[in-house]
Amino acid sequence: MWRSASWLVPAFAALLLSGCWSGPAWFTASDGVAAIPDGRYRLVETGGPPNSGDILTLTRQADNSVRITGPDTPWRAIIVPIDAAQPGRFLVQLQEASALPAASAGFVLLDARSGNWRVSSPRCDGDAKDAAERSGGHVTRDPQTGASCFFADRATLLKQVHGAVKEEGGFDLELVKAGD
Repeated sequence: MWRSASWLVPAFAALLLSGCWSGPAWFTASDGVAAIPDGRYRLVETGGPPNSGDILTLTRQADNSVRITGPDTPWRAIIVPIDAAQPGRFLVQLQEASALPAASAGFVLLDARSGNWRVSSPRCDGDAKDAAERSGGHVTRDPQTGASCFFADRATLLKQVHGAVKEEGGFDLELVKAGD
């Protein structure tokens, strides 16, 4: 039996605030693509009941970013393709909607290859941890959220992203179209 997913949106927000992978906001709205149609979605555990979880509304903005609203803090997302050889795989740069464009951002992976929208927050361990530190960034550890990698340069982040998308695991959340 699936656990109640009411914890997912606050957990997702906390995850993004702690930013398991974070760094400067390197991408601008003009880099963004329309990977997810506008609409209302539930954020659920992958494979979980589609009617569980809080509802998020995704709305494409005039500048090509996506506004994500739900029960808590509104977010601004810029969804960028990872690699032409990896169609359907995206990096999502997330910032609180009220943040200035130059503020730091969190990064998650989005997989849209199967017609679903699966989300993964890459872990800050092993190669990613070492790469963040070598880039001039840092790693912070929190007993509640685990390690968080702050990448100081875009090239290092993208190299780690390319490595992470080769792995199939880790997509533990899914955006499921909410019935209206």
